[in-house]
Amino acid sequence: MNEERLISARLKKPVRTTLVIISGLVIGTLSALLQFNLFLITSGIFLILVFIHWKNVNKFAYLLLIMIVFQNFFAIILSGLNRPFFVTLLISIKELYVYTCILLFSLLKKRDRSKKLNMINWISYTYLFCILFYFIWPDQPDLFVKGVSGRQLIMPVILYLFGYYVVSCKDKLLYFYIKISLLIVSFGFIETWVLGDKFWISLGIKSYMENKGMSLWAYGTQGLPGNFYTFDFSSFIGTSLRRMVSFIADPTLLGQFLVIPVLYSILGDFYKKSRIRKLFYMTFLTTGLVMTLSKGGLLSVAIGILFCLIFQKNRSSQLVGLFISYILFFFVLFIFSNYQKFASLPAHINGLVSNLAAIVRHPFGSGLGRSGNFANLYNERANSMNMNAGESYIGTMVGQTGLVVTALFLVFIALIISGLLKQYKEGHEKNSLILAGALSGTVMVSFLSESAISFISSGFIFVMAGAYLSERNVNIRRDYH
Repeated sequence: MNEERLISARLKKPVRTTLVIISGLVIGTLSALLQFNLFLITSGIFLILVFIHWKNVNKFAYLLLIMIVFQNFFAIILSGLNRPFFVTLLISIKELYVYTCILLFSLLKKRDRSKKLNMINWISYTYLFCILFYFIWPDQPDLFVKGVSGRQLIMPVILYLFGYYVVSCKDKLLYFYIKISLLIVSFGFIETWVLGDKFWISLGIKSYMENKGMSLWAYGTQGLPGNFYTFDFSSFIGTSLRRMVSFIADPTLLGQFLVIPVLYSILGDFYKKSRIRKLFYMTFLTTGLVMTLSKGGLLSVAIGILFCLIFQKNRSSQLVGLFISYILFFFVLFIFSNYQKFASLPAHINGLVSNLAAIVRHPFGSGLGRSGNFANLYNERANSMNMNAGESYIGTMVGQTGLVVTALFLVFIALIISGLLKQYKEGHEKNSLILAGALSGTVMVSFLSESAISFISSGFIFVMAGAYLSERNVNIRRDYH
């Protein structure tokens, strides 16, 4: 009987593959004869068929990572083809996909004892309720601006819940993350050194910035985003520097995205039998991170390494970590004492300080849509309203929601880090320690960088945190051993 089932299963796989291939050929042939809009729709149907055919326990998380990586790239192409509706649709599908997955998987797993609500989950839902309260509270900013600001603040919690409920095999997810990062950096080298700015201009990046309402930030050559080049070192070298952007088309987001892959390539145990391969991964990914010239990404990695050294069970590693932390502290102190020499640093400091100062007037925050880069960009009445500065994620949160909600978010982060450390100490899960280091570095950087925490930049850190703290994953690992 078992032999018959095995034969049946083996026969089903090529049949499914054949059906998907035939469907793709039919859709492709028909679409070639149809209008562009219908071509996109039929292509979408084909991708759905492929997704259904894809037999993988992590396919929902894999698809999310693929959407995160390629969203901006395809949105730029669609903008260049003058299809703004599909740009909005592309972004909306990603958001709807995440919320739908959380809802469906949480309902499917509600009888699973391993998915019972824990302290982190309770704080997550309480935090989301608070943001919802600020959203429905009648205030001057319109619903769109409040929605953009609210989305920015709930993103870490939403993606944590996605990882907690949806992911089934955390280690495979990590390896997929590293492999797709290799692809990103590879294309990054090509677009930086070979294709250049003309590639992005011809692709339609100016139209993309206009469609997203970000023309104010497209002050580069022929509509390029201004952050494609950095002027932070112009006082030292006398010129601006081109930054790697790759598929993500944003160097600051790319830098933060590479934090986990770089940390794992340096500290992880994968490919430990092949030192050459491990050295290649480490060198290749680290070079990509450096080429983004993302100060936040580099600082997150540095803090993550120190975190791992200090909390490792090896006493000598702890001492080395403490020694390096002293050096890093004085280096950061030197940077801040000369912050005016760096073009963007004063704005980041002001983003935190000005929002903290606003607590005196508004201890519970001034409301959604009144702080941050996006609130200032999209709020048409920003000049007539008392707006707070951006460039600081935590500052933006404090300015809009006050001390209580911000403290709730920081407790949420602290509990995640504590849970990962506990997992490391009890089960020798080094990956949990590295993830805790990546999260610590990212959150610390977010005090001075608004882009440090976003859907694209660090969203998958929170997905993986949820996956690693899911008791279902722990049970699977025990059963495996």
